[in-house]
Amino acid sequence: MNYQDALKFLYEQLPIFQRQGKAAYKADLGNIIKLCSHLGNPQNELKCIHVAGTNGKGSVCHMLAAIYQSEGLKVGLHVSPHLVDFRERFRINNELAPEEFVIDFVEKHQHFILELQPSFFELSVAMSFVYFNQNQVDIAIIETGMGGRLDSTNVISPILSIITNIDYDHVEFLGDTIPKIAAEKAGIIKPEIPVLIGKRQPETTPVFEEFANRNHSDIFYASEISIPENLKKLAEAHAGYQKENSTTALAACLLLQNEFQVSESSIIDGLTNFETIAGLKGRWQKLGENPLIIAEAAHNKAGIQQLITRLNHVEFDQLHIIMGAVNDKDISGMVALLPRNASYYACAAKIPRALNAEAFCNILVKNKLNATPFSSVEEAYLSAQQTAGTNDMILITGSFFVIAEVLEIL
Repeated sequence: MNYQDALKFLYEQLPIFQRQGKAAYKADLGNIIKLCSHLGNPQNELKCIHVAGTNGKGSVCHMLAAIYQSEGLKVGLHVSPHLVDFRERFRINNELAPEEFVIDFVEKHQHFILELQPSFFELSVAMSFVYFNQNQVDIAIIETGMGGRLDSTNVISPILSIITNIDYDHVEFLGDTIPKIAAEKAGIIKPEIPVLIGKRQPETTPVFEEFANRNHSDIFYASEISIPENLKKLAEAHAGYQKENSTTALAACLLLQNEFQVSESSIIDGLTNFETIAGLKGRWQKLGENPLIIAEAAHNKAGIQQLITRLNHVEFDQLHIIMGAVNDKDISGMVALLPRNASYYACAAKIPRALNAEAFCNILVKNKLNATPFSSVEEAYLSAQQTAGTNDMILITGSFFVIAEVLEIL
């Protein structure tokens, strides 16, 4: 078996939520518990930080990884989805696992995998635990997938739980009100393990307080942590939504100083250069200049609102937006927030969940936006490149999967 054979097995044998949606979703922890048990429960040997939330959890994970890596620690980082290479999901100090690790894992466990039939996400989570344990990382930063309570990552016992913020997303699975969604995310709060809340919100605070009290867990709010003035200014210097995320990451490091002492210089280096140090992709990622090309995977209403705020601070002549979406999102809600004075290149990523480009274009046009459908992400990208002037801006947004295809083109 080679690496491509191993990937083929993973993609063809296992249900993948990112591609298939609801059909691949498993609303219980039974499979991941059995899988981890089969693997010797490697997650029990790890010191973890567990991060959930609607938006910002990926950025907070990368910021924390960058800070601890700057301090010289060996840092495991589990995130999802991957954009180009499957191994992006489990990295150590921003280095991909060797292809041989994936091959060996699949060869060794494929019979059990076929018998258990875990989801693609469940297996990627278990592989992360194994890889981090084998390589004896000092700390593992673990991002949840969709929710919290029933998320496959929720078999760990972390040293700190973090919940970034709560907004409407995946309402079919997590609930149709903010308190219901908050309760699902609050499922990562463990007995006597402190929890850090990234954003104090009126509708979620009572939910988090109740879960924390029930678990005898200390609860902290990032905005209320005492932060040295120079570091507070550093966090606030980040653009748009990253101010909130950097404050959350900074607060987490301060709360854990007794566990992992981090110097001020490492915090400054990590927060300043986290995209490079930890390899954050698809979050205001600059892909080119003249014209300016930015990839920003805003994929829900809150994400689009944050994106618009950041766009207001960018100078350009014309705005070209390459955009696609998956069909289980609140697409009308997202589209209603989009800028009027832009040219839209409607497309669909090559996944079953993607909304057809023609259908997406029709939604854009009904909202009085200047939109044209394209048969592929590549065609949309090449058209925008040919059309845009040197002082224009090309924005790729709406879905991680659209961005992934552009990165593959590049």
